[in-house]
Amino acid sequence: MIYHHRARPTHPAENARLAAVSTVTAVRCRAVSATFASYRADVVGAGELCRRAADVNARRGSPDWRAEEAICAARSNVANTTGAFADAARLAERAAGLARTGGDLADASVLLSAAAVRHVLAGDAPKAVPQASEALALARRVGAQALIATSLLASGLAAAGTDPGQAHARLRESRELSAAIGYRNALDLGWATGITFLVGDAAAALELGRTAIRGIQWGGDRLADGHGPLLRCGRARHQPA
Repeated sequence: MIYHHRARPTHPAENARLAAVSTVTAVRCRAVSATFASYRADVVGAGELCRRAADVNARRGSPDWRAEEAICAARSNVANTTGAFADAARLAERAAGLARTGGDLADASVLLSAAAVRHVLAGDAPKAVPQASEALALARRVGAQALIATSLLASGLAAAGTDPGQAHARLRESRELSAAIGYRNALDLGWATGITFLVGDAAAALELGRTAIRGIQWGGDRLADGHGPLLRCGRARHQPA
């Protein structure tokens, strides 16, 4: 026996709802694609995807905050890759604000940590301090151990120029926590290298820098390589002439 499927009639309101869901999905897909392109340091591709996602989002009656957050984050990564660190910090702060307002405290913490580090790279460590402090507070509130470990490093980088003791304490706590949960990534190692470099710990800077660079080369993390100034300065300062 053959059964013929009969389409269920839909109400105009339901059609409108489905169309809205489809639009949100499309804009979020473009925004996420832009973020992944920015991780690969694909400046042109990420920029084009951000533009398309922003255009679609702007045409919606109520722009999707999640898409806007991803667009800002991707643009921040692109600015970081090109060395425009002040712009990168500003865009990361904006993305963090969107995440915070939307209720995603984990994303807000990640983005505030990124903003803090980019302020340091821009040579404006005082601006990094409140961002790093809030990132750490949110991470502790969320309770994600890896997130706490990362935000501790951002806090250490922000404090390294004015309070080496606190920077060392943040680094030690982060490293101990990461070891306890088996967490390790090249970006965190790069930030740890930056702390040891800024507080003048030559041996630790060289060791962490080597490990971080190997991790970046093995994993192909082009975004982490955008923090190369911390790694290169650490190595150059402490290598024999």
